[in-house]
Amino acid sequence: MYEYEKIATDELLTALIKYYESIFRRAKNKESRERLRTLKDLDRAAFTLSEIVELLLDDSIEIDCLRSRVFDQYPAEDIANAVFQVKKLVKNEQEPIAIAELIQSYRKIRKFIPLIIETLTIENGHYGEDCMAVWCLIQSRFPKPLTFRQFESIESHIPKKWVYYIHSNPNEVNQSMLILGIELLIQSLNKHDIFVPKSEKFIDPMSCLISEDTWEQQKESLLSQMELPSSSVEAIKQLEEELSLSYNETIKKWPHSEMARIEKQDNKDKIIVSKLRKVREHKEDKKFKNRVKALMPKIDLPDLLLEVNQQLDLTSCFHHINESNTRMDHIDISVLAVLLAEACNIGFSPVSKEGIESLKYDRLMYVNHQYVRLDTLSATNKKLISAYKKLPTSLVWGNNQMASADGIRYTTPQRSLYSRSNPKYFGRGRGITFYNFVSDQYIGFHGMVVPGTLRDSLYLLDGFLNQTSGLEPKQIMTDTAGYSDLVFGLFGLLGFQFSPRIANNHGTKLWRIDLTADYKMLNEVSQNKINTARIEKNWSEILRVAGSLKSGKVNATELTKALQRNGQPTELGKAIIEYGKVYKTKHQLRYISDEIYARQILEQLNKGEARHTLCRHIFYGKKGKLYQTYINGMEEQLTALSIVTNAIIYWNTLYLERVIDQMRAEGFDCSEEKINKLSPLLFEHINFVGKYSFRYDPSLKNGHLRPLSSQ
Repeated sequence: MYEYEKIATDELLTALIKYYESIFRRAKNKESRERLRTLKDLDRAAFTLSEIVELLLDDSIEIDCLRSRVFDQYPAEDIANAVFQVKKLVKNEQEPIAIAELIQSYRKIRKFIPLIIETLTIENGHYGEDCMAVWCLIQSRFPKPLTFRQFESIESHIPKKWVYYIHSNPNEVNQSMLILGIELLIQSLNKHDIFVPKSEKFIDPMSCLISEDTWEQQKESLLSQMELPSSSVEAIKQLEEELSLSYNETIKKWPHSEMARIEKQDNKDKIIVSKLRKVREHKEDKKFKNRVKALMPKIDLPDLLLEVNQQLDLTSCFHHINESNTRMDHIDISVLAVLLAEACNIGFSPVSKEGIESLKYDRLMYVNHQYVRLDTLSATNKKLISAYKKLPTSLVWGNNQMASADGIRYTTPQRSLYSRSNPKYFGRGRGITFYNFVSDQYIGFHGMVVPGTLRDSLYLLDGFLNQTSGLEPKQIMTDTAGYSDLVFGLFGLLGFQFSPRIANNHGTKLWRIDLTADYKMLNEVSQNKINTARIEKNWSEILRVAGSLKSGKVNATELTKALQRNGQPTELGKAIIEYGKVYKTKHQLRYISDEIYARQILEQLNKGEARHTLCRHIFYGKKGKLYQTYINGMEEQLTALSIVTNAIIYWNTLYLERVIDQMRAEGFDCSEEKINKLSPLLFEHINFVGKYSFRYDPSLKNGHLRPLSSQ
């Protein structure tokens, strides 16, 4: 019950923030349009005043004659008008932005203040004193109007722009203070300057860390799991040794590597990372792949899901919300129909059949609401992954020790709290990102909805730690937008290898601990010193953060935000960043000297992109747009899509093994090297559209497979 209360609080606060932000944004936009409309007046006034200043600077004009000379050329009325226009149109740094428009919106802003005072409990953070001072005054006085004397009592906590306006307009002190209060509340919530206790998104992440007493009890066990030393001196020594080893390995490989070069730019040496050369496909490989495609059996998507369910009994993972056993017959058919409808984004009408009890429209709606939930979907995906990783062919592609994370964008035509605008991805509309994790065996093992296109690195660690698939990858790859020094530090503390792709043509920055070390050709490009004193000073708190993340006590996304403020890291954040610079440099050194490592990262990212292509082919309905409005609905539908995608991967891999056996008999070279170049993301043989029939094939019972294509 407490979890649902936190979710409700987060959604209400998110809605409230969006409501007020839209009011402030409209006021600012209106002021901007007004300023653009009057720019010509400003230009004329500024030109007049600039000519007067030129006369003032003219040494040939005597001071005594200057005033008469100015008024001879420019009438006093024109000068007064020019000064008035400039004062009116030039934004004074003390003047609040769009304050006049906000005063006109006072009734809209005041509307929810009684509810906020009655229901919202806020706590002060490190930087929330100003907001707390204003809200304590509002709460103690409301609904009575605030007076000028009360404003003066907390004037030191109020931004100068508002102080200037209230002094100039004392009759509007009450409206101004309430508008100011709302503005500070929204800003402080977004910046994590204040916190809401009964919340997940707006709680103080630092208060969720393992308590100091508990930490002392669990410290030894957790540090052993993370393989971290308790001594800061030992930690620094270990980092220095590892970093030195990475430099020496790179120096050894540098003469033979074509991954990077050192160039002079602005009289400074800089490392320029080269692009990986595309590997050309040989004719034999193309012939091999074409034969594989030709032998794959043609199949409709419903039949594929039915066959996978016959093999794995996936639908047994779906149970009623009250945990009771169902009395409905053929519940498996209903569940598969719902999964297909959700994954293909077509709704229930195309798959429903009123003449068949298990496929009636009302029955599908009921099953969707009562059986298809995130917990049952996760259990289904876990079962599917467990069966897939046992297939011999899947082991050729990887051992699940590597994974990649990337986002796939969806436009959301309906208004939603979680959609954002981004012209690059959504045009004039709004949308969300489904940030998903893919193993080196192509299987998707976790996904999460991200509002709009917020920076991926904020959600990377959270998704990695919270996944329940049973897979435990040790190395995670992302594209260039998915990393920061802070993320490197957090991953390094938890014992994971973070390996983002590097695409830098403007110089890669390397860091070192020992300024006296001789790194040969890399000396000039590695003059940046890691602040080890900062790491030592905060080492005990760094370990407590790592232990809290390891034990699941704190939300990684909110912690990452809390370690930064206004884009600037906190003191603890700075220490973790310094720690992360070691792991970032180790990664960069290996990337610029080891083409196999760099290509491994690119290939894993390509697996994720190829999987996205398959997802888009499945999610063809409604032009590929997501019409869910709540985050739970979005995650449920997109997780259903992930399950259907994984079912296709499982089915393809199962039949690829039979295809390879057939091709061996035909005389093809079916070595592991050849199989490694295949992909289970084939979909040309699968029919996603058309009539949807859900009837089991009796001949496929007990693990039997259908015949291969005769082409």
